[in-house]
Amino acid sequence: MRKILIFLAAVAVWGGCSSYHKLLRTGTPEQKLEAAKQYYEKAEYHRALTLLEDVLVEYRTGQRADEVIYYLGATHFQLGNYLSAAYHFKQVYEHFPGSPHAEEALFYYGYALYLASPPIELDQTNTEQAIEVLELFESQYPESRYVRPIDSFLVALHRKLEMKDIRQAYVYHKIEDYKAVVWLVNYLLTVYPATPEKERLMYIRVVDAYHYAAGSVPNKQPERFRQVVRYGRAFLSSFPNSKFAAEVNGLVEKAQRQIEKSTSDENSTAAEVSEGN
Repeated sequence: MRKILIFLAAVAVWGGCSSYHKLLRTGTPEQKLEAAKQYYEKAEYHRALTLLEDVLVEYRTGQRADEVIYYLGATHFQLGNYLSAAYHFKQVYEHFPGSPHAEEALFYYGYALYLASPPIELDQTNTEQAIEVLELFESQYPESRYVRPIDSFLVALHRKLEMKDIRQAYVYHKIEDYKAVVWLVNYLLTVYPATPEKERLMYIRVVDAYHYAAGSVPNKQPERFRQVVRYGRAFLSSFPNSKFAAEVNGLVEKAQRQIEKSTSDENSTAAEVSEGN
């Protein structure tokens, strides 16, 4: 009995393969398109893709061109080919604005770019494009059922761009480019005032500002140590219970002693000049 079932299953598979290949060889464009849609619905995406690519030339400028290109995008999306999917969805939205698929195509154009967004250490062009497309969708179709998930996508995409910028500050900190860290952290805190990385950014700003001041020429040290004190007090005011609080407080005290020493040295020099006169 088991052998009979296996044989019948094999016959069915062979018959399906046979009809599929026959369709590829002799089917009309309309038959191939309808079959492709059926294969798509049955999640047989590779067969659907082959048929859609086969009829694309026939339908590229015809009445059902938007439908073919939309299904090409949807099939690539299901196969995880997100950039190819985005390309086809974009074609539908831009070239067939009156298509019944236009709304869905614009959403999936942005969603595919969102899924294709790379790790933060790589180029973020896809991330920036995804933000642009998803924000366009919200403005074009504010009542769409697809609007609801977009906000969470946008939060994640903006967060990725934020972390890419912030990561650069950590790189500068690691290679001890103290001046660059101080400048960049000031910029980042202006651009991303509510960033979850605020505590760590403000901490490295104090540390690197101190090292920058300590390595400066003597006549520039007083003002740069005053800057350390300002940064340190700002940190302690914002994060009094931070695990970095003791270290920051220590740097503030050391900076204050350096300021006092510089003031004392200046007074001594002034007195010596006065006595010489």
